[in-house]
Amino acid sequence: TVGRADLKGDTAFPGPLRETDMQVDLADVAHAPLRADHLNARLSGSGEGLEVRLDLREDSTKTLLKAHGMIEKDFGRALLDSTHGTLLGHELRLEAPLDLRMAPDATSWEEAGLRLGAARLTTRGRMTPTQTDITADVRDLNPAMLHPVFPHLPSARINAGLELQGSPQNPDG
Repeated sequence: TVGRADLKGDTAFPGPLRETDMQVDLADVAHAPLRADHLNARLSGSGEGLEVRLDLREDSTKTLLKAHGMIEKDFGRALLDSTHGTLLGHELRLEAPLDLRMAPDATSWEEAGLRLGAARLTTRGRMTPTQTDITADVRDLNPAMLHPVFPHLPSARINAGLELQGSPQNPDG
């Protein structure tokens, strides 16, 4: 559900994206168990593509997030270069940008890193029509930090790694 929604701006899509300037403001957004008091997204065109800014606030869970990224005008690259704030009362920050490259023959990203409190998530990968190579690591994650949203989760310390290699139809993991 959405309590209030405002949309304003201009775009020339699929024309020159540099003429795009759009803003979406949402209030009292809920999709159980997630909710937000306020969500603001802004798309601004440039010669390179679309700049994306996102702000999210949810007071009861002590969440205040800001994110910034870019989508190239040919949609061949999406970059999340900044994420910071607090999520469920824990510091959240992007340690290494997520730089997603998309082409007809491959999708790939170099190592990206995200920190939430003491926990750290890293990932890198490449997928082609014939080959998959993806790794992800989680270090020092305590599921109890998610209690404001998922109260049934236990307190524990999770360290895990995932490696997927092989064909997309039959990867080894």
